[in-house]
Amino acid sequence: MGGKLKVIGIVVVVAVVVGCLALLSGSPESDEEKLARELTSEEQTIVEENVFTPETLAEFDGKDGRPAYVAVNGIVYDVTDTWEDGEHHGLTAGRDQTEGFLRSPHGHATLQRLGVVGGYEGAG
Repeated sequence: MGGKLKVIGIVVVVAVVVGCLALLSGSPESDEEKLARELTSEEQTIVEENVFTPETLAEFDGKDGRPAYVAVNGIVYDVTDTWEDGEHHGLTAGRDQTEGFLRSPHGHATLQRLGVVGGYEGAG
């Protein structure tokens, strides 16, 4: 019985330590922070000069040989080489896919590898 109590005590101590570390590390990342990407000066210029709207972004759906672009967190990325026919794991090119990337376990890492083609001014 003493061994079980010792294990339970260790588990409780570990849980308390983990909880304290979580509190000390600050608040959890916001959605914007989860998808943030530090832009190079060249990428920043591209974002400022090539602004997409929902209507203009829709033209880049990856169908019939067209490039495939997606907007994520206000930046438009080229996914042509990685999304077959403008689709990938239930997501469709030519749209704002911020929510889709937030649900993705590798959203942030993927964004770091994609080419920036513009900025996005979504409706609303």
